[in-house]
Amino acid sequence: SHLRALFDHLPIAVLLADDRAQYVDANAAAAELFQRRRDELIGATVSDVIAPTARAAVELQWQAFLRDGEQSG
Repeated sequence: SHLRALFDHLPIAVLLADDRAQYVDANAAAAELFQRRRDELIGATVSDVIAPTARAAVELQWQAFLRDGEQSG
């Protein structure tokens, strides 16, 4: 589809996560950014790709996102 092609070829990293913070899709730019294959990102969690020192802060942000339904920054 056209949306799939757009997603796959965006020059910026895009990761789609479910409510459990598990990645369900990633584009090529995301794979390049995290130096992983796309299939390695899918199924990984947000915590899997960030520095251990940032995990507590990211978990708080994730919970706020789920509660509020949106986030920007």
